[in-house]
Amino acid sequence: MLWSFIFVQCELGKAYEVAGAIADVLERFGEEYGAFEEQIFSVSGEHDILIKARFVAPDNLGRFVNEKLHHIPNIRGTKTIIAFNAFAPRQKVDPEGQR
Repeated sequence: MLWSFIFVQCELGKAYEVAGAIADVLERFGEEYGAFEEQIFSVSGEHDILIKARFVAPDNLGRFVNEKLHHIPNIRGTKTIIAFNAFAPRQKVDPEGQR
């Protein structure tokens, strides 16, 4: 699984409406697209909303953004960042197959 951070720009005054629609879409279709541990944040700056979710595969993430997220009214644009857990402790494996 990979973490994704999807930044959403909304039409002025529509962030709460869009966030509600995103929550509905995630509830209805998240599992179908392999999305888990979803969270929706209000953020300040260039974007209005941040969606944090784990997806089973990158293809699922791309399909979800294009097929579901981009069809929500009052979304002006999105920016997606995929994060990899490169700094987690690694398990050592014995080259002979024994631990």
